[in-house]
Amino acid sequence: MMSKLFIAATLAAVAVVGVQADQCHGKDVGTAGQFDFYVFAQSWSAAFCEGKDFPGCTNPTDFQQNNLTTHGMWPNYNQQQDNSWWPQCCDSDYGTAVNGTVIKELFKPLQKYWPCEQDPTAKNMQSTIWAHEWAKHGTCSGLDQETYFRAGLALTQMVPTPPQISANVGGNVSQNDLFSFYGASGCSDGSECLVGFQCDNNNNLSGVTTCWSKDSTPKQITCPAETVGNWSCDGDSLGILSFNQRK
Repeated sequence: MMSKLFIAATLAAVAVVGVQADQCHGKDVGTAGQFDFYVFAQSWSAAFCEGKDFPGCTNPTDFQQNNLTTHGMWPNYNQQQDNSWWPQCCDSDYGTAVNGTVIKELFKPLQKYWPCEQDPTAKNMQSTIWAHEWAKHGTCSGLDQETYFRAGLALTQMVPTPPQISANVGGNVSQNDLFSFYGASGCSDGSECLVGFQCDNNNNLSGVTTCWSKDSTPKQITCPAETVGNWSCDGDSLGILSFNQRK
């Protein structure tokens, strides 16, 4: 199953300050542009920041405190290829190192909607989440770097934070109410669905996953069970951790 394992592995990777030259540790898979759909992953920053003292965690923005933020836009397969559900670290015509000029041009919206908790000011460009996301996932999109990051930012606007989350920071929300917000009522059985939720070990919401077509104008599609079927949230009541509650 992909959801819990993939997201846990990706979170662990970006939690490291300093991006390694090879984001996939030699396990490169796939060809740029050859995939079936995108997984759009959003994070709840307070949960991501649990136990971390990154600058963006100790001094979060108002947006981070009340909204889901973008984690990544990941090319994925409908069927496994080379024992993987997704391509990673592809040979790209647009390089593997993130283009600092592109990041600087998009810096304000990236800083707000797709923040880098490790290095909010991008003092070391190659240690940012944007460097990691491009090297591991963006290189497989077939897009140039500016188009890739703009596409991720556009999806951010298309998948707003449910008001149930923003209104209950520090409290709890009903998982069924969240399913309803995303038009996915009745799909909490681990099968294919329009949305998937991830939680930490204390059942605090940590991430939201939706799936999108690879068209130039993406359309939301049902996520395969392999993407959202390995639920990591238990029961109906999910915690919405606040930054004041994190340890």
